[in-house]
This record gives sequence, C-alpha cells and structure tokens, in this order.
Amino acid sequence: MEALEDVDFAKAYKHPLPGAHSIWEIVLHVASTNETVTKRLHGAPATMTPEEDWPSIETADAGSWQAALDRLSQSHEKLIEALKTVSEDRLDDPIIEEFSPVYITVHGNIQHVIYHAGQIMLLKKQ
Repeated sequence: MEALEDVDFAKAYKHPLPGAHSIWEIVLHVASTNETVTKRLHGAPATMTPEEDWPSIETADAGSWQAALDRLSQSHEKLIEALKTVSEDRLDDPIIEEFSPVYITVHGNIQHVIYHAGQIMLLKKQ
C-alpha cells in the first residue's frame, strides 16, 4: 500500500502508457487475485473470468478510488488471516483439486503483488 499513498483518483485513473493498465485497474486486479487465492485457501474451487481478473472502473471519482483502495487493503488482510489457518503439513498439497500446491500458490501471489507494485511505481513517474 505504500506505493499508493500519494496517488489521487485522477492519477490512478490515467493511462500514461499506451496499452498499459492504469494504477486503478492494477489495484482492482490485485484485489481480485487476492480474493481468489483466499477463497481457494478456504477450499472453494474459485476461478476468475477475464472481467473478474481485470475489473472495469464503474465510476471515476475520489470515493470510488477510496473504495478500490479499501478493497485492496481488505483483500490483503483476509488473505493474511486465511494463511494463518493453513497448517504446515498442507503446504505441499494442492490448494484445490488440480491446482498448484499451497506453497507455490502463495509464493506466486506474493511475486504477483510485488510485480504490480513495481508497475505502479513506474506509472506514478509518468
């Protein structure tokens, strides 16, 4: 969340690079991914449609931007809480049937968040 501290809704909504997602779109994408991983940790066979993976921005205003930030924060908190319930002996088991092990999924999600944090930092400079 540090990368987002000084980003207002206008900056978040802006598309400074052709073909690249906006900061706002990235925030919604990371929140969606966190929510899906959390559901899987709870045993739900959660998948994402392309629309769920990269949600569209319905309303571009300060309140909606704050709601997106709140969603991201809550998705992180819920993911951490779900991880606290995972026993060590489950780490090598598939997170859900026919999916990667819990350990691989969690590490992949961490790498995913870091990758997008880097994208956000680059977009802030544009």
